[in-house]
Amino acid sequence: MCASPGNKTTHLAEMSNNKAFITALDKTDKKVETIRKNCEIQGVSCVKAFMYNSIRCVSNEKHRNDGPPFPPNHFDKVLLDAPCSGLGQRPRLVQNDMSCKMLESYEILQRKLFNAAVNVLKVGGMLVYSTCTVTMGENEGLVKWALEKYPCLQLIPAAPLCGGPGLPDSGLSDSERLMVQRFGPNDDPLRPVDEIYKNSIGFFIAAFRKV
Repeated sequence: MCASPGNKTTHLAEMSNNKAFITALDKTDKKVETIRKNCEIQGVSCVKAFMYNSIRCVSNEKHRNDGPPFPPNHFDKVLLDAPCSGLGQRPRLVQNDMSCKMLESYEILQRKLFNAAVNVLKVGGMLVYSTCTVTMGENEGLVKWALEKYPCLQLIPAAPLCGGPGLPDSGLSDSERLMVQRFGPNDDPLRPVDEIYKNSIGFFIAAFRKV
């Protein structure tokens, strides 16, 4: 979901030795063309890319044979690389004119996308949520909201655990904080992080199982 420019998509294909069945969605022709071009450059042939709004990617109505919308409980795994405020990108931390209202709008969008991701995921399937931002609302706040809203979801370790734990005082228990990953300069006694992983952009990863 929200797959452009396709770096994670092609990496997933590489991890599967180009044998997975991967569907990549983004909402504009330009973004989908970028995904397809990256797949071509990387020699990836197992990806089908579609122009489609991921919020509406699941439907109980009649479905196409080869593309969205998809029926509920359709995919084994879903990667939601959510649109975010991007505050983990270093240049944006230096100078940023984003308003509080704009920041809050990302949280609303992320929850709509997450709802679609849960519905299109099979029981027993895995959902990975990621952002390249540092705000609690878009990261730990989303995880807390998801666990409260969807009893069918179980938080699981976002392995391999290279980054630090989630922020304290975010509504997550220590055991839950240890299952997510937050990359950045902060250190936390719950899980000390190697210097090589501190010297990165700020981003966040959480993984769920649908039970």
